[in-house]
Amino acid sequence: MSQAGGRRASWGGSRGALLRGAGLGLALLVGCDDGRVLRVEPDLRLDVFDQTAVRKVDVLFVIDNSPSTEDKQENLARNLAGFMTHLRDAQVDYHLAVTTTDITSPGPGAQGRLWGDPAVVTAALPDPSAAFAASVRVGSGGDAREAGLDAARRTLELNPEGFLRPDAALFLVFVSDDEDQSEPGQPRFFYRYFEGSKGKGNEGMVSGGAIVGDLPGGCTTPAGGDARPGSRYAEVVQAMGGRVGSICDPQFDVTLRELGVEAVGLKRRWPLSRLPDLSTLQVSIKHPCQAAMAPALRPLLPTLCETLSGAPADGVCAEAAPTVDCRLRPLPPGGADGWSLDASTNTLQLHGAALPPHGSRVEVRYVPQDGQP
Repeated sequence: MSQAGGRRASWGGSRGALLRGAGLGLALLVGCDDGRVLRVEPDLRLDVFDQTAVRKVDVLFVIDNSPSTEDKQENLARNLAGFMTHLRDAQVDYHLAVTTTDITSPGPGAQGRLWGDPAVVTAALPDPSAAFAASVRVGSGGDAREAGLDAARRTLELNPEGFLRPDAALFLVFVSDDEDQSEPGQPRFFYRYFEGSKGKGNEGMVSGGAIVGDLPGGCTTPAGGDARPGSRYAEVVQAMGGRVGSICDPQFDVTLRELGVEAVGLKRRWPLSRLPDLSTLQVSIKHPCQAAMAPALRPLLPTLCETLSGAPADGVCAEAAPTVDCRLRPLPPGGADGWSLDASTNTLQLHGAALPPHGSRVEVRYVPQDGQP
């Protein structure tokens, strides 16, 4: 169950004074766990989380090239901008490649081989976005028996030259309007294969996503075609903690933006160290203007912060102010941007445009429910 205030938190009484004075200095550093720094000043708690992206990621798109999918490929190509933007802004060293769901035909893109020229897209190309948009248009002449899970497995076994790197995270994306028909092997087999592809102890380096037919009954595409439920793809992706989007969306932009977030390892959720008194919870993001932020975004940040908080940002992106303190408001009813608290897991979640960029810091101030720091 998610809790999100539909109003600004009120800072009344001694607790409000305590929170307003928190910036004067915090007395004690008490611990550090998973990027969380905990400080205490009387009964106030401050949880601090650093937002970091992976340094390297190898991304494999497995795209359905059966006769019914050409319009979905065009939709994918048109909406890649959000995905590519996250790779660029997080300054990740990325390799992008494409194979198809066809495991029977000869030639490029089939049986786990890579498709595209160049077969591996990197930031070193003059226009990586255009190159990758061309790569995802794999055509519609492939086998109608789609086997995307096995195709991904074959790509990893082939280990194409110049694509997979042992020290890079692996991100798999499946795009299909039909159910996976890989044989033999249940979804659990493929999940465990993908999870183990980086070696024992490195399972956390593997994740993925899917754009497939809706569960449980499928869906109708904008062009009027039917898409079968992609339950096998969904099972594998969900086991990896990834996102599943709909192949029947008229645009894939929202799903692709979220896949971009996940591909570079950015986080939206953090467990708090104590149960907070929700009326005292205050969330802010400290954006590093001069370091990790894309130059084009720097002058826009104060406006973005004002949109998220309803109040002017503290600071501007300039040499004299290397950070902007962006105070967030709770997620309003029916809104898309802000914070909420999952009470069942005591986890803070940041929604929509409140996603902290690479290199930023999330600060969460609150008074614990039991009054003890």
